[in-house]
Order: sequence, then C-alpha cells, then structure tokens
Amino acid sequence: MADAKKPPFWTQNINDRVWQETFLDWVKNINDRISKLETAIAGNVAIFDSDGGVADGGKVLPSGAIVGTTDTQTLTNKTLTSPVLTTPTIASFVNANHNHQASAGGGTLDHGLALTGLGDDDHTQYHNNTRGDARYYQKTEFVASSAGATDAGKPIKLDAGGLIDASMIDDSDIDHGSIGGLADDDHTQYVLANGTRDIQFSSDSFGIGNVSGGNYSEFEADGTLKFNGNATVWEDLRFPLSIAKIPAVSAPSWTKIADNGAGSTGVYAYNFSDGEYVFFTVQIPHARKPDSSIYPHIHFATTSDVDPSDNFGIGLEYFWIDITGTFSNTTIITKDIATGVNSSKKHQIGSFDAIVGTGKGISSVLVCRLFRQAAGSDNYADDVTIFDIDFHYEIDTVGSRTETAK
Repeated sequence: MADAKKPPFWTQNINDRVWQETFLDWVKNINDRISKLETAIAGNVAIFDSDGGVADGGKVLPSGAIVGTTDTQTLTNKTLTSPVLTTPTIASFVNANHNHQASAGGGTLDHGLALTGLGDDDHTQYHNNTRGDARYYQKTEFVASSAGATDAGKPIKLDAGGLIDASMIDDSDIDHGSIGGLADDDHTQYVLANGTRDIQFSSDSFGIGNVSGGNYSEFEADGTLKFNGNATVWEDLRFPLSIAKIPAVSAPSWTKIADNGAGSTGVYAYNFSDGEYVFFTVQIPHARKPDSSIYPHIHFATTSDVDPSDNFGIGLEYFWIDITGTFSNTTIITKDIATGVNSSKKHQIGSFDAIVGTGKGISSVLVCRLFRQAAGSDNYADDVTIFDIDFHYEIDTVGSRTETAK
C-alpha cells in the first residue's frame, strides 16, 4: 500500500452520491491490495467484505510499545511457541547464572521429582548388576567340592572346617622335586648340615649343643667324642698321700685319726707340722685338654678347734715335663689356708693358684714335693691332717686319638 494516495472523495460532500461510489471503489481497492500481500486470517486483522463492510474486526488493539526488529526492548508477559534462537549463549539472557542452586539461578531442582529416566542405564562407566554379573562370580557360583571338569574355572569356597575339600586336589599333580625353594631353610625343626643350628650333622661329624655359639659336643669322623667351648668337663687327678714317699727326717707323722670308739685298729693319715713334707709323682691323663691349666688343691682337716680362725701355710715344689722333654730347675708355689672357726676334724679343701699348662701334652709328668710351712699371719700351732693332693683338669675328649697323640 506504499502507493496509496488520499482518497478522491477527500473534498467531496458526504451526501453526494458520486462521493459514495467513489468511497466504495476505494475500499474495494484497499481489500484487493491486502489480498495481494497475503491471505487474511480471521481474528488477526480487520477484513472488509466486497461491499465495503467490515467482515472481521481483527484483534483487540494491544497496549504498550510496538515490537520492532531493530529495537532493543524488554518484553514481559510474552510466550514464545517453538522459538528459534540463532547461536544464543547463556550470557544472552537475563539471570544467566542458571545453575539451579538457588532461586536466582532458576530454582533448586529435586533429583527425584525434576528428572525423568532415573532408572535408565545412562552411565555405562559405572557398575550395575547386569555388568557385575557378567564380570564377577556370584556367591551361588562358588563350589565347596569338585564334580570334575564341569567345575573347571569356578571359584572355590572353603568347607566348614575352613579347608579346601580333598576332591579339589589331584595328588598326581604334586611332585616334591618340582617344588621351588627346596634349598631354603623352611624346616627349622631339623638340623642343618652346615652346623649353624644347635644340632649338627655333616659327612665328617655330628654335633649336639649350641653349635653356632661354639659350645657343643661333637662326634668326629672317626667316632671320637670331643667337647667344644663350654661343653668341656672337669675331672680330678688324685694322689692319696698314704702312698707318698717320706724323707728320713722332717717327715709327717703317720697317725691314727679315728677308730670305732671301742679300741679298734682305726684309720691313719699323715699329720703335718711346719717344715714337714712328702714326695709324689703324677702323670697327666690323656683326656686333658691340651695347653689348659691345672688346679692343685689338698683335702685336709684340722686337729683342734680355734676361734677366731687361724692360718697354716702349704707349698708345692715341682717340675712338669713332657715326653722327650728335659727338666732343670723346679718351681715352688705356696698358699696360706684358713682353718675356719672351731672346725676340728672337718673335711675342707685348700687350693693353690693355677699352674699354667701351655705347651704341656698328654702323658706329661709332674714330680712334686708337698710341704707345710708357717703362715704369714695367725699361724695355726697344731697339726693339720692332709688326706691327699689332687689336680682339677679340663677334659675336651674322653681320651687321646692315638696312644701318644691327642
């Protein structure tokens, strides 16, 4: 209608028929023009009939601003049906913070009420029963006993005793020699061939005791029993003075020391006063541990009571010589021995210091003189009965391996 002009009847009298006809022609001309633009839709715009009358009054005129295509406008109370937005972003809208965490962000959503399809398997990266059943065995698929090949690959359930059922074990599959770690020390209840445990077996010897600590008894390859470390034992090399040789002078008295109380012959021993002595000789046993020291001592009793205790002196003069050895000067050792208080006729031991045995072997000989001398202080005035002298020695074998060699 861009070419419409003022109607030709614009200046004519309304009662003039020419005006009326001209007006109707103009209206018809307007309707023709509208129909050429688009087909009129009832209820949207006003439509005139062929006689120029109003066929449809159209929509009620809205209020407010007219919507334009180039205007920036805020529209309220508008509903868009299936709108098409060209490359919009959330920032294109007011309240763009649409996170549904509060009313300003679109309101809080309820997971159970606002969403549909909650039972759908939309998250295939997660486990569900269907996928789990395909990947894992269920409890009902575990077997407590085997029916044979049909149960191959099934998981095992222990029996009521917490053990694997015997039906699951094939004895023919087990070969001791095929097991790994056979050289490991897995059985500590057994002895080790290398002797690092207390009981030792080897091709050359058999040891019992604290082998790793060096304290044990050992049977050597030839059957010889040997004591090692603290396993050595002690024995007495005894010499009764009743068989000792006495000198022509300064000899102890051979004295009756007891009888049956009714005039019997009784028993005798040597009673020593200061300066008296005897001679004797002993041979060292084959069982003695080579190079070990020996410990001489006497067995004695006093002949009277004293209070307080007194002392008496004893001495040993000797030389110790090996087979094929030669002797020269003697060695003298002495010791003061306490009598004890009121100890008459009491059996006691009086010990010398050790005699070092370095270099002394089996069948070596001690040639000795035992004597009594005055003590350094509080000398006991009465006789001392000396029953015997003996030597404690350490044993590391029952005897020697040969007649002359340890």
